[in-house]
Formats: sequence, structure tokens, C-alpha cells
Amino acid sequence: MPKKQSPYKFDVLKADSEDESAVLPGFPEDNKIEDPADLIEMHPSRRSSADRDYEQEKPHVTFRLIPRTLHEEIKKVAKAEGILLGELARYFFEVGLARVSEGDLEVEPKAVWTGLSLYPEMRTGNAIQQTSRKNKWALNTPHTYHGVTAAIKSQMDDIAENHRIPVGELARFFLEAGLATYRTGDLELKKTVVHTRNSLYPKDFAGN
Repeated sequence: MPKKQSPYKFDVLKADSEDESAVLPGFPEDNKIEDPADLIEMHPSRRSSADRDYEQEKPHVTFRLIPRTLHEEIKKVAKAEGILLGELARYFFEVGLARVSEGDLEVEPKAVWTGLSLYPEMRTGNAIQQTSRKNKWALNTPHTYHGVTAAIKSQMDDIAENHRIPVGELARFFLEAGLATYRTGDLELKKTVVHTRNSLYPKDFAGN
């Protein structure tokens, strides 16, 4: 039975002479390929997170143990005031630190079966059992606030460590206290117009 012919035609690249040492078009003179990658068209890869210059990014902090409802309330106030969420959080943290330093705000944790807590009702056995699985992990959702300096975070870490409480609970405590004082009208937000928006920290935009 005759062999079936292929319908495709292939052009075999040959040298101009029968000399096997002849140089083929497009190849190095010695007909040798030092690196197979030389034959592959290289495309620039996407920039990975490892290439990011984090030193150029604005400072920020991330806390857990802050209820989503509280986080959303802070966002609403920031939007209504025309300022950034991170700036408002930073201001509440700074006010909280100042009030603690002056003795005007007491950090009074209570003992619970998992350690000390500012919110013991959230960490008792009954509360955990009665909480749905969806809401059980709600406090573990991280919330990030940009513009909060490392110095502020360090002071909060020290207070949390001294009282043996999670720093996320202290952040919640300061946000709640700041929000309550703001709503009573006892906390004024002294804003300054920077370019096209308001800011509590106009010096951060100097020279921009």
C-alpha cells in the first residue's frame, strides 16, 4: 500500500553549499548557540510587589478588632467633612493619646478568659457561641488607615503593651472616643484647604 503523501509542504533551510560548516542565515558565524534564550523574544514582565519602593509610599497602619460598623461611621464623617479617612483616624488617635497622657481618658481593661480586654463582652464564651459564623470573624477583618505615622503607632503599641491588651482594641477605643466627642461638638476639626481639598495636615503637602 503506497504511503500517503502529506498535503503540507515544508522548506528545509539549507546552506548555499554542501559544506556543513557553512554559516546559515540568521545564526552566529560559528553556527553555535551559546544561550537558547537568544532565540526567544523576551517580553518585559509585570512589576511584582517585590519591586515596589515601599519607602516612597505614605505611612499607614492596619488594625484588626475594629467593627465594620465603626469603620463605616468613620468613613461617613470623613466624607461629610471632605477629608481623607486616614487623616480623620490619625486625628482621633492623636487626640486619644493626648487625653490618655493628660489623664482625661482612662484605659480600663477587664480580665476575660482569653486575657485582658477593653471589650470583654465580645470575648466571653457565651458571646462567641451565640455569634454566627459570618460575624464571628468580622472583627478579624483588617482595616487600613493611610497617613498614620510610625510614631503614633509606636505610642499606641506602648499603651497596649502596658495594659496587656491588643493594639487593635486600643485603636477601636480611640476611634469610638473621638467619634463620640465629635458628635457632641466638643471636638473641632481645624481644616485647611490644600490645593483642591481639605486636610487636617497641610504641612504634609508642602512643596507638592
